Amino acid sequence: MANVEKFAFSNAWAILQHDTRTKDLTKSIYKNKDIDLSKSDLNYSFIDNSKEDQAYNSLKKRLSEVKVQDRADVKVLCSWVVTLPADVKTDDECKFFESTYNFMCAKYGKQNIISADVHYDESRPHLHCTFVPVVKNTAKSKSPFDFKVSAKEILTKKHLKTWHTELSEHVEADLGYKVSVITNTTTRNRSIRELKQETAQKLQEEIDKQKELSEIAENNAQEAILIHRKAEVLDKQNNELEMLFKSLSERKVKRKKAGLLGTVKLSEKEYEDLCAKADAVGNLQDAYTTLRDSTTGKELERLQVKNEQLEAKTESLQKLSQELQQENRALKEETSYLREKVSKLEDWVKKAKDLTAKVWRFTCSLVRSFDEQEVTSEATNLSEELYQNDMISLSEKLTRSRSRRR
Repeated sequence: MANVEKFAFSNAWAILQHDTRTKDLTKSIYKNKDIDLSKSDLNYSFIDNSKEDQAYNSLKKRLSEVKVQDRADVKVLCSWVVTLPADVKTDDECKFFESTYNFMCAKYGKQNIISADVHYDESRPHLHCTFVPVVKNTAKSKSPFDFKVSAKEILTKKHLKTWHTELSEHVEADLGYKVSVITNTTTRNRSIRELKQETAQKLQEEIDKQKELSEIAENNAQEAILIHRKAEVLDKQNNELEMLFKSLSERKVKRKKAGLLGTVKLSEKEYEDLCAKADAVGNLQDAYTTLRDSTTGKELERLQVKNEQLEAKTESLQKLSQELQQENRALKEETSYLREKVSKLEDWVKKAKDLTAKVWRFTCSLVRSFDEQEVTSEATNLSEELYQNDMISLSEKLTRSRSRRR
C-alpha cells in the first residue's frame, strides 16, 4: 500500500517535477504512460508548489540550513508513495490523504516536508510526500549546524517495520473505522518499478492461465461437436432402419394380378432378425434423444458461451500486457538516455582530471622557476656582501701599513 525511495540531489529535480506536475509540456511530455492529463485537474497539493522549480528551490533552501556531507551519492530526499486503500469511503478520500499528510509532518517535521501531492490522473489515487531526512547533529563540535542530513539514521529497519502500523492507527483514529493500510503482502518496501514489474508478471500468469482454460474449453467444444456429428450419423441410420422396418412389418403382400406372386412368406429366423433390428433402432433413437438433450445441446451451448467469455478476457489482458510492454520499452529508453548522460559526465570528469594535472604540472614548473631565480638572487647578494667585506678588510690592512711607515 505504501513504499519509500531515497534520492541523491542529482535526481531530486526530476522527482519533484513528476510529483508537483510542473513540467513544461511545451518542451517535453511525461514518459510515464499511466498519466492521463485529462484528469490532472483532479490533483491537489497540501503545499503550494505551483510554480516551476518552487519545490526544488525549497529543497535547496532547507539543505543550506543543515549539515550535508560533501558527496554526490548522499541521499538528501526521501519520497513516500501512499496508495488509497480500496475500503476507504468515497466521501473520506480527501480526509484519508489529509490524515496521512499530518502523520508525515508529525513523523519527519513539517519544516522538512518539501512536497505533498495527491494524484488522481494515474491508475489509482495516491499521495506523493517528499521530505529531507534530518536528524540531530551529535558531532556539533566539528560543524556549526545543529542538524544534519542522514537518511540512513531515519529509515532504519525498525522504523520501516512499525511505519505501516503507526500510519494505520493514525488514519483509523481520524476516519473512525478500520482501513486496509496494512496488506501483509510483503516484508519489505518495494519501488514503483518493482511493483509494476510484479503487476506485469501477475498479468502474464493470468494470461497464461486464461489461455490454458481457453484451450480446455476449445477441446470440450471440439469433443461436443464430434458427439453431435456422431449423433447425427446415428439419427440418419435410425431413420433408414425405421423406414426399412416399417416397410417390412407392414408388408402384407396381396396378389396384384392373377398368376403373379401371392403373399410373401418369411422364415421364423428372418422374422426374429427383423424384430431385433427394430428393437435396436428404438434403443438407438432413445440414446440419441438423451445425448442430444443432455450433452450435445445444452453442454455445447454452455461451452460456447464460456469460450467467448474467456476469449474476451484474454483479449483484454493481452491489451493490458501490450501497454505494460510499451511502458517497459519507454523505461529502457530512459535508462539508455541516462546511461548516455552518465558516460558523457564520466568523459567530462576525465577531461577535468587531465586539465587539473596539466595545471598542477605548470604550477610546479613555475614554482621551480621562481625558486631558481630566488637562489640566483641570493647568491648574487651573498657574493656582493663578501666582496664588500673583502674590500673593507683590504682597506683596513692598507691603513695599518701606512701607519707603521710613518
